[in-house]
Amino acid sequence: MLNANNLPLKNELDKLDKHIALTASSCGLAERYSRGKTTHTVHVWWARRPHSAMELLVREVLNKAHYAGENPAVLDIFGGGGTIPVEIAKAGGKAFAIDSNPLSIFIQRFLLEWSQISFSSLGKIETLKLLRESGMRVLNQLEKMTAPLFPLRSKAKNGTYPFVYFWSYRLICTECGFEFRLSKRPWISKKKGKRIFLEGIVDSKAQQEKIKIRYDAGGTPIDNWQKRRGVACPSCGHLHKCPSIKAASDVLEVVGYALSDKKGKVFQEPGDNALPEESMVRKTEHSLLKRLGVNLPNVCLPKWSGIVNPALYGIDTYSDFLNPRQRVVLLHLINILNKEIQRLSNQKGKETALFIGAALSGLIDQIVDWNCRLSMWISQNEQVGRAFCGPGISMLWDYVESDPAANGPSNLWDKLERIEAGVASLDIFNETPVIIKGHAQNLPFNDETLDAIITDPPYYDNVFYTVLADFFFVWKRLLFDTLVPEIFLKESTEDLDELVASTFRQGTPKAAHEWYTSEMSKALQESERVLKTGGKLALVYSHSSVGGWEAILTALRASGLFLDDVLPLNVERKARPRAISSSAVNTCVAFMASKKRHKKSQINPDDINVFFKEKVIPLIISLRAVGWDDRDIGIAAIAECVAYLANAKNVKGVSDRQSIIDVTTLLRPHLPGFRLQIRDSL
Repeated sequence: MLNANNLPLKNELDKLDKHIALTASSCGLAERYSRGKTTHTVHVWWARRPHSAMELLVREVLNKAHYAGENPAVLDIFGGGGTIPVEIAKAGGKAFAIDSNPLSIFIQRFLLEWSQISFSSLGKIETLKLLRESGMRVLNQLEKMTAPLFPLRSKAKNGTYPFVYFWSYRLICTECGFEFRLSKRPWISKKKGKRIFLEGIVDSKAQQEKIKIRYDAGGTPIDNWQKRRGVACPSCGHLHKCPSIKAASDVLEVVGYALSDKKGKVFQEPGDNALPEESMVRKTEHSLLKRLGVNLPNVCLPKWSGIVNPALYGIDTYSDFLNPRQRVVLLHLINILNKEIQRLSNQKGKETALFIGAALSGLIDQIVDWNCRLSMWISQNEQVGRAFCGPGISMLWDYVESDPAANGPSNLWDKLERIEAGVASLDIFNETPVIIKGHAQNLPFNDETLDAIITDPPYYDNVFYTVLADFFFVWKRLLFDTLVPEIFLKESTEDLDELVASTFRQGTPKAAHEWYTSEMSKALQESERVLKTGGKLALVYSHSSVGGWEAILTALRASGLFLDDVLPLNVERKARPRAISSSAVNTCVAFMASKKRHKKSQINPDDINVFFKEKVIPLIISLRAVGWDDRDIGIAAIAECVAYLANAKNVKGVSDRQSIIDVTTLLRPHLPGFRLQIRDSL
């Protein structure tokens, strides 16, 4: 038996109930580390679990659910990026998926509906061939059309080519008129045996701060920022408390060149004629917008401190987060894709053209995520880092720009290969899945019509999907608003009923917590309503705060479902960028529940102590034996206790919040490296 990533599994289906947690974890980690060729490589979406782990979870649920016939009806109430519906369809189920986010609907219809139409009409092999031909045609045209935007491209010699441009902002001091840098990230390289950074030098005569590239430098570079107080002029010391990029200018400081035969990289000052004329860039942008018959997206970013910080410093719209050259590159791509879709429509039909165009729109995702004013440089490995990994969006006072048609990091040629691999991973399903735009709190199904529900919902305040989605949606809309107007009718994905805990939307942390708890309770009560008697629910979840677990406990208890089991799944890369810089955990859990009659009774605090000794301590021992660390084991242990509490009416004399805090206290001697945060919702 093989999983979605063609990794051999040791256990047969009838043994999954005993080993799914460890098997799914090992397969999920293997898929992450090997950059598995799955649907995740086509479009950007957040918090998607590995296909291999979700495949095992789907099969586990279907193995335990009681249903008549061979094609069980299975729903994902938070379809998101489509991983679970894909695995339901691959397992032979009739898949249904619902989501309120238009970008999610676009991705899922591409994966689950449009793919099946194209595979049926052309065949999968011919579709993949057509995708390759169209993609190469698009990129060859893009390379030609963007050549005037990258003058250094033509100056490359002996296989050495410029691949990345280092930008910073410069501000003129309102007190003394001195021009200085706003950069916070001076490091270019921290690779072993190689230390390079940019040093600022005050040139009083020129009335500006100049830079020098320091090689093999010891010590630590300094910047002009004074932590949260603001940025100080290095000439007169005047403090600028909240600088805006509207008052600053983007300045190219360094160009990175890739050496031939992958022998490394060198970094140089840009010199003369490294950039195109500004007037040419403006003229090209105007011409492309006129040709497409559109305006630049003018949807405003929410001014949401701590979550959307760029909006506080002058990046007002979803167009402003790109510099002029980056916008023109993106508009060139959209214009070329538009022509390619029209060509395919005339030759192969509208359905196939839509599928190929939707697949190639993953190239838009690549530019938005890896080539904007919010894309960072990772000095530890000399690579470009993505901008929109969530949960929030940091303001960068320096950024890197790639030449997307060059053969360097984050280039579009490699992205095309990943798009092809993602499409190739799709199967021809027995039944075409059904994708529905709607809300989990109000499911459009009759009572007792579904055999199972398998879902990966928003985790309290971990990710704010509409904020992130709009960075991609507003640009895809320029291409697809007339092709699929029902998806791109509105200018934004913003939805006040999005099921996340948001102090920004609800006004106070308490209101945000109550909103999420109430709406998640409705979603799970709806799930219980539409499940058949004997039906199964699997809900994937994780969080690092007491409030996040309290909310899911309340919702599970209110659902009326009985919690049968908890499956811990360690499915993330240990060294992913977020984990490096934060205390992000790697583990989620799958709560397994049944629709069956049961009576909930009150329990005592002593009952929790007994449960902890009999159930939780053996779990800790078993997970530690297979190499899990304290933080990951702690999430699994908390989830076991939450399931136990959800099956009870309440704990005598103790609130749910305090019960979770008490459990963390019990865990402390056994898991000294684990803590749950006690904090307000974001």
